[in-house]
Amino acid sequence: GGMEGVFCKYPDTFLTGGTIISKTVNNVEGCVVLCREHANCDAITFIGTSNKCMLKAKDHSPPESSSFAKENLIVSFDLYEGCDPESAAASREHQTCTVREAEISGMTLDRRTIDSEESCINLCIITDGCAALVYVTLTNSCELKSEGYSKPKKSAWASDNSAISVTLGSTCREAKQPKARKRPCIYENYKLVGRTIDTVSTTEIGQCHKLCQTSKTCSGANFLSESQKCKLKENTGQESMSIEPSYGRVAITFEKKWSESTVERQS
Repeated sequence: GGMEGVFCKYPDTFLTGGTIISKTVNNVEGCVVLCREHANCDAITFIGTSNKCMLKAKDHSPPESSSFAKENLIVSFDLYEGCDPESAAASREHQTCTVREAEISGMTLDRRTIDSEESCINLCIITDGCAALVYVTLTNSCELKSEGYSKPKKSAWASDNSAISVTLGSTCREAKQPKARKRPCIYENYKLVGRTIDTVSTTEIGQCHKLCQTSKTCSGANFLSESQKCKLKENTGQESMSIEPSYGRVAITFEKKWSESTVERQS
C-alpha cells in the first residue's frame, strides 16, 4: 500500500486532479489509513468541514493554497517518494528524535490509547500543532504535546513504564508550514487579568495553548484544570495585561513581559 514512511503536510491547500476515490471518513487519521490501504494512493486531500477524503494518484497537481481551502479546513498530505528502503529509513531518522525511558512534562494536546509507538508518531505528524509525544509502552498510552513542551527527561517512572519521548525534527512538514509563533511562557498557579474573548471547554492545556495561538486577537489564556475550561484573553493595548497568583489555574502567555522576578515560579 501507499503512505509508508514520511508525509509532507500542507495546511489550507488542495490537490486537484488524480483523484482515485472520494469517500466520507470520521477524521483526517481515517483518511490517512484509507490511503495506506490503497496500492496507488500517493497523496490525500481532506476536507474538514465535510469529512470528505480524496485519495490521489501520482498525477495530482502541486499543492494550491486558497482562502476557500482555509475556510473549509482543507489539508493535504503528500507522501514520501523514492521508495528505496535505505533513503526512506534515513528520512525517518531525520524526522524524529527518540529518547527511551524518558518523559516530557506539560503541554498535552491529546491522549489516546494506541497499539504501537509508530502509530503514535504518525498520529503526531498528522495532528495540527503536535511537536512531540510520549508513548507509554506499558499502557499503550499516546500523549501528544504542543510547542513549549519540556526537554525529555530520564526518570524512574519512565523506566518502569517503558515510556518513550519523541520530538519531531525539522522535516518537510515544518519547512512547508508557516513559522510557529514564539514559544509560550507557562505560569502555574497564576492567572492573567484582562478582557476575556472566549471561554472554551478543553481537557488539556495544549488545546488551550493551540486555541490562543490560532486566534487573531488572543495574547494569552488561563487554563482551569479542575473545570477543564480555557479562557482566552485579549490585550487591548489601553491597559497592559497583568498577572496575579490564582491557585489551580495556569497562565499561558506569548508576551515575555514578566521577568522571573515579577513572577516567582511556584514549584
